[in-house]
Amino acid sequence: MKTKKEPIGKNFTVFKINDAAIERQIKEYNSLNLIQSYRGRALLVGIFLLLLMALATFIPAGDQDYASLIIGYVIYIPILYFTYKGKKWASLAFMWIFSLEKLAIVLLMNHQFNFISFIIYLAIMSFFYKAYLVEKRRKTNP
Repeated sequence: MKTKKEPIGKNFTVFKINDAAIERQIKEYNSLNLIQSYRGRALLVGIFLLLLMALATFIPAGDQDYASLIIGYVIYIPILYFTYKGKKWASLAFMWIFSLEKLAIVLLMNHQFNFISFIIYLAIMSFFYKAYLVEKRRKTNP
């Protein structure tokens, strides 16, 4: 008897979108803390990315491009704030801008495609996508 193979990413909970978890997020929307809520996790991941961006700018061996750091902060901080406040457009804006930024780096800077970087990119996107799904379902099912 043949057994059904498990999908490769099934055990990676970061990528898993569970309808029951989404419904729990909606029911307990105002009572979940920062780490428990998808919007809070998206905020924490975004803050971590901003800190990495600042660290990369201030490392002596790196490019000291302070203007792009400031522009990045001016763009991303309000988006992260509105993502945490529950705005669907903010989660979508982060996903679009972050995707375009990473695509530009790969295309314009002649960086070679890296599988690990792609997995990290998908993990980051999953946090914002889950936050978007909660807001989308919360607005359509009051």
